[in-house]
Amino acid sequence: MEQAIPADLQRLEGARAAIRRGEPLVAIVQVKAHLSVTEDSSEAQEVLAIAHYQAGNQSYAFEAFNRATSLDPRRASAHFNYAVCLDGAGQLDEAIEEVQTALFIKPEYSAAKALEQQLRRKLQDRIGHSDENFAVVEKGASPLDQTDGEWAKLKCVSCGCMNFITARSCSRCGSYLPEIEDVIPVE
Repeated sequence: MEQAIPADLQRLEGARAAIRRGEPLVAIVQVKAHLSVTEDSSEAQEVLAIAHYQAGNQSYAFEAFNRATSLDPRRASAHFNYAVCLDGAGQLDEAIEEVQTALFIKPEYSAAKALEQQLRRKLQDRIGHSDENFAVVEKGASPLDQTDGEWAKLKCVSCGCMNFITARSCSRCGSYLPEIEDVIPVE
């Protein structure tokens, strides 16, 4: 004989299903209904945060993630999902901190390991660029005097794609590429 699932848990499961279907507003309504009749939980706040992020409500998502990780600091999935959202918002340092917290809690968390590797690559790319978003190159011979090697192509600061030095925009993402005069030499 199957046991009936309580209505409040049905709402939370319904919210998860709505997220999977790509219906974040439905999920938000269901989680809020769940929270109105039960005690606040890290799990519910995590689901609410994911739904808000999917709906484009970044500030509400981050607020809910902070609440989820405060209610249960040992919830690895909340830290991982928070890292995914922070990465999507371009907050690399914060994303790294959250994914490392998830891995500290659950070292075998394969999705967190994969995300950590992606974030490390982004960090390496960022280290290779200046704060002004111009390409950073080693000081030395003029690129105009060389036809091969590192001067032959220019790396896009947005996506990392290698483009011909004469290109004005990235062939992969369409971002502006700096003029050769804008390249800042490393002192």
